Amino acid sequence: MESEATATSHKLLLRAGLIRQTSAGIYSYLPLAVKSLQKLERLIDEEMTAIDGTKLACPSLAPAQLWKESGRWNAMGGELWRIKDRKNVDFCLGPTHEEIVSSLMASELQSYKQLPLRLYQTTTKFRDEMRPRSGLLRSREFIMKDMYTFDVSEEAAKTTYELVCEAYGRILKRLDVPFIKAEGDVGQIGGSMSHEFHIPAECGEDHVIVCTDCKVSVNQAIMTQDNSVSSIRGCQLATNCRSHSHKAIEVGHAFYLGTKYSEVFRVTFTDDNREKRVAEMGCFGIGVSRLLQACIEALSPPSGDQIIWPTQIAPYKVCIVPIDTKEDNSAHQLNSLAETLYDTLNDGRVPVLDSDVIIDDRMHLSVGVRLADAALVGYPMLVVLGSRTIENGLIELQHQYSGETEYLTFESLVAKLQTFMM
Repeated sequence: MESEATATSHKLLLRAGLIRQTSAGIYSYLPLAVKSLQKLERLIDEEMTAIDGTKLACPSLAPAQLWKESGRWNAMGGELWRIKDRKNVDFCLGPTHEEIVSSLMASELQSYKQLPLRLYQTTTKFRDEMRPRSGLLRSREFIMKDMYTFDVSEEAAKTTYELVCEAYGRILKRLDVPFIKAEGDVGQIGGSMSHEFHIPAECGEDHVIVCTDCKVSVNQAIMTQDNSVSSIRGCQLATNCRSHSHKAIEVGHAFYLGTKYSEVFRVTFTDDNREKRVAEMGCFGIGVSRLLQACIEALSPPSGDQIIWPTQIAPYKVCIVPIDTKEDNSAHQLNSLAETLYDTLNDGRVPVLDSDVIIDDRMHLSVGVRLADAALVGYPMLVVLGSRTIENGLIELQHQYSGETEYLTFESLVAKLQTFMM
């Protein structure tokens, strides 16, 4: 419910009809949200493929035995969603998949020639949050991209670690949102090294300390008890450093695991000397649904009357609004022109499901309502077909984020929008 929402982005997602709450911390994604999530997942896929990531799909339902072998069945506490089947066998709804993927690779990995392996998936995860809040930022069911890597040595695993961290940085740069990479807590995942990716935001639950001189960043949660800047690991200026604290939303996390899971599940391979060795592992996650909302939180005005999207994941880049001018036959002419413009921009090559153009043909609603809806949803480009179009053939193009308005001929409009949508 919007009345219970506190974060601006949560209110916007509800007001714009992108999500609806099913129960506390559990949401349905409506068509516009699905469209944006598909684009975001595609962008992430591109960056994972660029570092030789291979996609797989693991079950959300995990046997308790695997989690007991790793020691996390009890260590995870109340957040692990435990269930029993009709035979009274214990399972859990996976918040992450180290156990399943490690068990899988124990039976598949044989030779060093198969390494490195960088396996990832984008699936629904579950966490029984005690206090779900802020919409998709802290929910009980969420979408996550998780990657699990296997290497022949610690050196190779750390090279992979840096490659994935660089890919995460590229993802956030492509979304054009501010972000901070900070040293993080290994928590229940484990391992010996961890970095987090944060988007600064006042509604964020993390506090990231950044040294303004040497630029080292760290999650405040892992600083030593005196909370001094000198406790930032790797800080070059020690007590002379100046620090700045940011409230932030964690959207990504990287862990160097070493052999924490591969030892337990016997993920081994034969090296080039025919000796059996244990694979070195890393795991990496991006909260896809959380990232969607975090981008809106970072870019949209606090007034809460307009979503501003990273252009690459706006549900549609162009919205066409034909306006009934009440003149004879004008509605038919403008609707026909809207269809022609839609077909021209799609150029017959784009499947309808992948179209970046939408027509608001709700002619039973007033123009004020439709324009307000277009602003709220945040389509970057708004094309208005009205009386000026009928009179002199000029079409109104509103740049929704900058507030700029242009009047263009049909040909000039098509050229500009085709370039914009590339």
